Amino acid sequence: MFKIVISLLSIAGSRGMVVNPLRIKSLNWMTNQFNSPNAERIIDPVNDEPTNRSVIFFPASTVNRLPTEMYNDFLYSLAEKNIKIYVPNKNNIENLVNDVDDRNNEITVVAHSTAAVDAIRSCQTTDIVDNLILIDPLDTRGVNKNEDESSLLLNTINKLVILNSEKSNDWKLLPVVLPIGVFALDENSIRLGENIVKETVYSETFGHFDILDNTWANIIHNTISKGSQDRNPLKLHKYRQWVADIINKASSISSPTKALKPESYVSKNYS
Repeated sequence: MFKIVISLLSIAGSRGMVVNPLRIKSLNWMTNQFNSPNAERIIDPVNDEPTNRSVIFFPASTVNRLPTEMYNDFLYSLAEKNIKIYVPNKNNIENLVNDVDDRNNEITVVAHSTAAVDAIRSCQTTDIVDNLILIDPLDTRGVNKNEDESSLLLNTINKLVILNSEKSNDWKLLPVVLPIGVFALDENSIRLGENIVKETVYSETFGHFDILDNTWANIIHNTISKGSQDRNPLKLHKYRQWVADIINKASSISSPTKALKPESYVSKNYS
């Protein structure tokens, strides 16, 4: 059922149908894919200051990948942190990592939902990636017997940060609300190298799909998977800014993510 939902969203969220409901940012920040043959999309930082930090972003995917335009508000919030964002072509991820490294950048891989396992495997094949951020990571490998369920070993990155939204565990029989958290990636299934820092951050207030732009987050909240009960668009925007803050902190060695005190930031101020 969850794979069907992602596939339907990927069809419905085609580029022609994606909107920016808050109209907070301008789409002209997006450079076209011809700047890198291995990138599907590139988003430059807001300001003109040089940056040595890059994020490679993996959107949720099953057979099809969610269009990254469904994540615009989150991605533009991240670009405000003076971070350059790359979305890899599905078959050229390793090449893109090498391209980014050639520019002497610090590289952080960020993955949402079902893209977590692909992101981990991408980090297994290179020692170039510095940090890995998993947002509500799911593991659906057991659903399809043909999928490789080999051990998830990570021994080449510096830091692993996992963000979990508690609302992902909510469910109802009538109307049907899917407990997406039942597919949550077991953190103990990830074998870490000795010197890798691991941090887990929780959000009690928001849901698995609240990271998507308001139009899509609200559709899912009202149908199959609950998010924040307060659907004020500015509060949802603040949540995405908070996630961007986590990623910004994680990519800075001198500023640990725990200093953000996430639940005081999200639950107290915006619940």
